[in-house]
Amino acid sequence: MGSRPDTIAIVAAGPSHAAAIDLLLRQLATSEGTLADLTYELPELNDALSRGQIHALIAVSGKAVLGCLTYTWDFALWSGGRVMRIDDLIVDERWRDQGIGTRLMAAAAEQAVTMGATARWEVEAENAQAEQFYRRQGVVLKNKVVARWSIESMREVLRRNG
Repeated sequence: MGSRPDTIAIVAAGPSHAAAIDLLLRQLATSEGTLADLTYELPELNDALSRGQIHALIAVSGKAVLGCLTYTWDFALWSGGRVMRIDDLIVDERWRDQGIGTRLMAAAAEQAVTMGATARWEVEAENAQAEQFYRRQGVVLKNKVVARWSIESMREVLRRNG
């Protein structure tokens, strides 16, 4: 664990933060054993941040990026309103257990409340630590099966039915 940073600010990330966000994503994927699943390239992340296709909040101390929360905005048909779809909450392993994740979640909550939006995300069933963290934030966790339809699988369906 790193020494406690003097000051931590939570700020909106821009394209200039793409490399730092990429590093955090790769750190997370490496620790989860899913690095091969990251197939984007850094210019794509930079472009997505530039165009507002993806948003991020980052925790910074000086020039160091200690963590990030990535999200998109969407429309939730069932509730009839906006929804913040959180992709990842990542705190650099050296800076965990110092309230950074809580501050990133609070900043996300502030944005969502300002927009009149709910928030949703997925948590791996095996990640008990994340589940405990989210429950402490007042999050209701529901059991749901996540369906992911790959391009290859969709192409196969189209070949069979086309």
